[in-house]
Amino acid sequence: MVDTEGVPAEERRQRIAAAVEDRGFVHVGNLAEAFGISRVTVRADLDSLEKRGRLRRVRGGALAAHRAGGMPDGGRIVAGPVTVEIDAPLSRLPWFRRLGAAAPASDG
Repeated sequence: MVDTEGVPAEERRQRIAAAVEDRGFVHVGNLAEAFGISRVTVRADLDSLEKRGRLRRVRGGALAAHRAGGMPDGGRIVAGPVTVEIDAPLSRLPWFRRLGAAAPASDG
């Protein structure tokens, strides 16, 4: 992101929304550094964008709205009770293991 100092709030929010859409996920700290603003301001911008349906707030940042399924980082159940598409970093693996451990035993 270039020429971010002194950017009006609404333009900054549009740039943030575009970055989230392009990358799929953005970190609060990275946005604060890129725009030269506080993390509190970034969080307020992300909250505003979430209310408009432009993204989904998650711990530490935001996900693109189209990736924000019911599981962390956009993972989602795609078919049947045990088939899961995982679109998440390996840091989420323990969460998915817990999901599998909680699944009912199959009758087959």
